[in-house]
Amino acid sequence: MRRRLGWIALGLVLFWMVGYPLLLTLVESLGAPGWTLANYAEFVRRPAEWHALWASLWISVATVVLSAAVGVPMPKERRAVPAWASANRQALWESFYGSTRPPR
Repeated sequence: MRRRLGWIALGLVLFWMVGYPLLLTLVESLGAPGWTLANYAEFVRRPAEWHALWASLWISVATVVLSAAVGVPMPKERRAVPAWASANRQALWESFYGSTRPPR
């Protein structure tokens, strides 16, 4: 029961932080209370809006591809982790838990 309440709380927080702003944006874009698609027609007519949309999509796709190119080949073995990452991990561990070594 307690676990279910945790999931419900998480869902409500996610809706409040993500879903509610998206819903408000959609309602405002439709021109509530007089529902119309005029804002979307205006968007389609402007070349600068298409350019901005294309730039946003291009940056999003490039970011996902580059992140996957870096992250997917990285094996989970400790010896494959770069030295700087291992040093950062150790420093972070020590800042929270003192000088004891992290469990392996």
